[in-house]
Amino acid sequence: MPDLWLVVLCILLAGVVFVLLRPKRHHLPVYIGDQEDISKIMGSIEMKRAPWEVFDGLAKKYGPICSFHVGRQPVVVLSSSQLAGDLLEKRGDIYSSRPRLIMANDILGGGLRGVTSPYGDYWRRWRKLQHAGMSARATLAYREHQTLESTVLLRDLLRHPNGYRDIIQRFSASIVISISYGRRASSLEDTVVKANVASIEVLLTPSAPGKFLVDADVQKTYGRRINKECMASRTLEALAEANASTQTAGSIEYALVAIMCYPSVARKVRAELDEVIGRSRLPTFEDEPVLPYLQNFLREL
Repeated sequence: MPDLWLVVLCILLAGVVFVLLRPKRHHLPVYIGDQEDISKIMGSIEMKRAPWEVFDGLAKKYGPICSFHVGRQPVVVLSSSQLAGDLLEKRGDIYSSRPRLIMANDILGGGLRGVTSPYGDYWRRWRKLQHAGMSARATLAYREHQTLESTVLLRDLLRHPNGYRDIIQRFSASIVISISYGRRASSLEDTVVKANVASIEVLLTPSAPGKFLVDADVQKTYGRRINKECMASRTLEALAEANASTQTAGSIEYALVAIMCYPSVARKVRAELDEVIGRSRLPTFEDEPVLPYLQNFLREL
């Protein structure tokens, strides 16, 4: 009889644990319950194999907005630019915050990394400081660097078209370094470029969804020691937090894909450039007002 009661008690406890740990699906959009789809999502993110293709397939199957859980963390996937604008821009006060990233923000960053901090007083102060150097008015001072590096970018692409990825990454990294350190980067082997790339990898890896399932245990085991190691590279972290290098390179690659997918649009852009600018010089920032089609093309990206 005692054994029977023990079995019943274990079953009851298992039921309670299941209910408490079961992901909450309340107030979420269309929920992805197919474990095969979940495996595809996590596999593409972990292996870095075109996750956008997986999400595009989910949009066709579930619609422009769907959700799933990584552990107990809900994830909402938006596959519509209109939805993204409505939720993240028009209702930004509600939806533009970030989830609590214990490893990436609390432990590695000591709660001081604005890019992973949730919306609040600290984030607003951090954003204000960033705005001082990254506002539209402030970026006017960077145009000389951008013009020079753009010319070098085009030259390198003409000479070595098969190495476009490294060329684009060098271009974007050199702009960041020239603005931050006052010198250019001639190649990806530049010591500052390599340190910046390594820093970004270190700081972005812990931010991947589901990367650390038991963050609390890591904090108890290592305490502030992990954070002290990160503080030693605070200067490099500033570049990684801005994420300007990675974002710029990704935008250019995305533009190349768009041009290849929509050649008719590319021909219209070229026609406008030939008509307004001609072929004797490159366009400059001062030409923006007279290149409306090009500007709209860039906004679509």
